[in-house]
Amino acid sequence: MKKFLIVLGILFYVKSSAQTENRIFFSQLMVVFSDMENNFDYLKGDLKGKDGDESYFETIRTLDGTKDNVITISPSSSAYQAMISDSTSEEGSKIILNSWKEKLAEALTGIFSAAAEFHSQKNVNIDGYQFISDKLALLLLRHKSENGNYYRIDLVIKPK
Repeated sequence: MKKFLIVLGILFYVKSSAQTENRIFFSQLMVVFSDMENNFDYLKGDLKGKDGDESYFETIRTLDGTKDNVITISPSSSAYQAMISDSTSEEGSKIILNSWKEKLAEALTGIFSAAAEFHSQKNVNIDGYQFISDKLALLLLRHKSENGNYYRIDLVIKPK
């Protein structure tokens, strides 16, 4: 009986810990969504660089499980971009992509459409999933390297 209670306690702790992580991630996404309407005034950090009419800014906050969070702003659009994984195998990229698809589906239920497959029309080496709301598009993108040896996975949030 004592072992059963210990196992039950551990399971409860793991489940409540995962729920806390999901709530934190959801809150972080809500900050990005709401700040997009303000041209990322809250999240925009220092200017990282420019490429033509596009400006790249560091972010003052990052999304859990991501790195290299960047805000891209041009006269015609803006986007929040975060790298999830930068160098993984094809099999590893499938596992990470599916894991993040589930994580996002859980966080976005009722706000965004269900995940739909995405295939870039401009670049055959980019695929993944997209979630759409009335105003926003959230893309979970897998980029295959030109030599096909590794994959990078990114999260992109932009106006629809």
